[in-house]
Amino acid sequence: MKTAVYFEEKRKRETEFKIEEDFETLVIDNSKVIFGKKSVYLDAKKLIKSKTLGGAVPDGFLFDLSDKENPEFYIVEAELAKHDFYRHIFPQVTKFLAFFRSEESKTRLVDVVWTAFNEDTNVLADLKTNIGQGEIYKFLKDTIDDSQNILIVIDDELKEFHEIQRTYTDTWDKKVKVIVVKNYGTKKKGVITVMPPFEQIDFIDAPTMEEKDIGEQIKYTEEFHLEGTSQAVKDIYNKIKSEMLESYPNLTINPRKYYISLKDNKNFAFIQIRKKKVRIVVILAENEVKKRIKNKKIKSLTRSVQDFWGGPSCDIIIENPDELSDVIDVIKEAKKKQD
Repeated sequence: MKTAVYFEEKRKRETEFKIEEDFETLVIDNSKVIFGKKSVYLDAKKLIKSKTLGGAVPDGFLFDLSDKENPEFYIVEAELAKHDFYRHIFPQVTKFLAFFRSEESKTRLVDVVWTAFNEDTNVLADLKTNIGQGEIYKFLKDTIDDSQNILIVIDDELKEFHEIQRTYTDTWDKKVKVIVVKNYGTKKKGVITVMPPFEQIDFIDAPTMEEKDIGEQIKYTEEFHLEGTSQAVKDIYNKIKSEMLESYPNLTINPRKYYISLKDNKNFAFIQIRKKKVRIVVILAENEVKKRIKNKKIKSLTRSVQDFWGGPSCDIIIENPDELSDVIDVIKEAKKKQD
């Protein structure tokens, strides 16, 4: 669906990209706009000369450093929606998914990214500014070890993404994320739209031509979220679940695509599982959480993200199952506030 955009009383026409390289250039030139100021984007095609990643060269490598304690890594593909999905996009992404499955391949990926950073001193300086004085290679290795995502940046909606995610829930549904980026006006003086906003990529699907609740078509499970995680993460989740159900037997545990929600009449907490840690969003003001929790990683959320979750809220990051008692008390307090 076409959208009319008006800026300073002038109508901006949507840019129609004839070739993929022009769209890739838009993404590179506006990476801080699209992915946020705390992102670092590497133009992989410029820096990698051979097909080293599963027989393909990605368009970019992206590090999202908005939460320095929990950085996220993405292999990025910039695509045009007019390209044939099954001949062009599907095989490219499948190669990267296969690449992530091999420990040897992941080690090679770290080396490739390390080399690429060292060939672009400006981007390397940007990375150092965001992560401080830590050892760069170790940072890259730890981040890629913990976070393996594929991000498709595309210029229009495609229903095929959801069709494939329904079929390959353990790969495409878990690791592949999509944002729709459009430009209105000229390439130098354009208005850029991003759907969904990149800061919400962990909890909202990109819009499709068939805007339906995917949760009604795929029944997500707790096992879906816990697969491939550490024993500590499993212990954290199981302890939260058992203690909450012991106190509230009628509590609903509701696995969705990007989180597991705890719900009574309304959602009051959301659990997002990572390989080595658990992120808990509680619907409780940050200052109230900090009064009750000491020596835990508590992350502030932007207003738009808090609005998405449904009210004043913040993140609690847990890595050790032995440090849960005060966290569970906070989750119970969030429930009381929703009653």
